[in-house]
Amino acid sequence: MKPIIEESDILQRIKDEKLDVWICGPGGCASNLLSHYLEEHHSLNTRTKAWHQLLGHFYKPLPCDIPKIFIYNDPVYTFCSLHRRGPGFWGTNQYKLANDEHIKPSNDYLFQLIFTQFKNWTENADQDDKLLVIHTDELFTQSGQDKLEKFLKIKIENFPKKREKHDYTDFHRMYHLVIQRYQKNTNHINNYLK
Repeated sequence: MKPIIEESDILQRIKDEKLDVWICGPGGCASNLLSHYLEEHHSLNTRTKAWHQLLGHFYKPLPCDIPKIFIYNDPVYTFCSLHRRGPGFWGTNQYKLANDEHIKPSNDYLFQLIFTQFKNWTENADQDDKLLVIHTDELFTQSGQDKLEKFLKIKIENFPKKREKHDYTDFHRMYHLVIQRYQKNTNHINNYLK
């Protein structure tokens, strides 16, 4: 195993780089949109070097004094989104999700990493008052924005409009076998907080 950033160094990097809010997700879940919004409209530092290198897709929360937001989406949508963006995203996100530069990316491993990340971020979320778990779609609703306001103690105004979702019919057809293999876990995530 060759970590992208040694886990023992992460908390110090968060402090040194003055990360204000740690936004994390598996990919394809609007974490970039939220981080840009918080930087541009509220001057919150969300896009540090460590965030770009690893923290934006880190596999688990760490105890720290800053707010953490875990954004999740339908795992199949995440899977297809990473494929749509090409091998660079498809593989790179797997290295980040595993914090290991020596993994062998694969479709099965990507799904496993998405499920592991979700489990790690949600299993004790109700005991961490510095953590907000939110679905991508919820970001674009009044109730979701109310949650962000309360959690971050800011006023959400002029939040970006939800982009039209990509049509992943072709990807569903191409990868239907791997998608079917993980349907039970996908259903579990899609029914979380419902």
